[in-house]
Amino acid sequence: MTIDETQRSRRSRFVIRPNSSLSWRGNKVVFLLMCLISFGIAGIFTAAGYWVVLPFAGLEMAVLGAALYLCAAQASWCEVIAIDEDQIQVIKGRQRPEQTFVFNRHWARVVLSRRPAPSRGGRVSIRSHGQDVEVGAFLNEDEKEQLAFALQRAIVSA
Repeated sequence: MTIDETQRSRRSRFVIRPNSSLSWRGNKVVFLLMCLISFGIAGIFTAAGYWVVLPFAGLEMAVLGAALYLCAAQASWCEVIAIDEDQIQVIKGRQRPEQTFVFNRHWARVVLSRRPAPSRGGRVSIRSHGQDVEVGAFLNEDEKEQLAFALQRAIVSA
């Protein structure tokens, strides 16, 4: 999890991203190395007459490629919360803004709700006039508490 908080005069900006152990380029390198190893071994078995190993190696690499792609896509999620004098803007997306929510800063409040089942975790949301947007759903409990406190402080001081 990354929370970049920038404060300039009466404006605050939070950029929230999930942890990402590998970049997209790193994922491609790992995938290519695994393909070389898997298809190298499958090639040796195919040359020895065990040709049935080759399709299973291909299937294995297809599943690995799909899993790496899904993990990389999930790790590229980004949430930007911009707080200025009059409004709070929440922008969510991957490569570009996919969802945008705007709240009046004077009426908005940050809510940290805890769920009864510990495995479900809590929820940080910004609420105003019947509109409710969850932020930082991918964060752990401690990070959600830190985010809620920092957001509340920024809203009050903006």
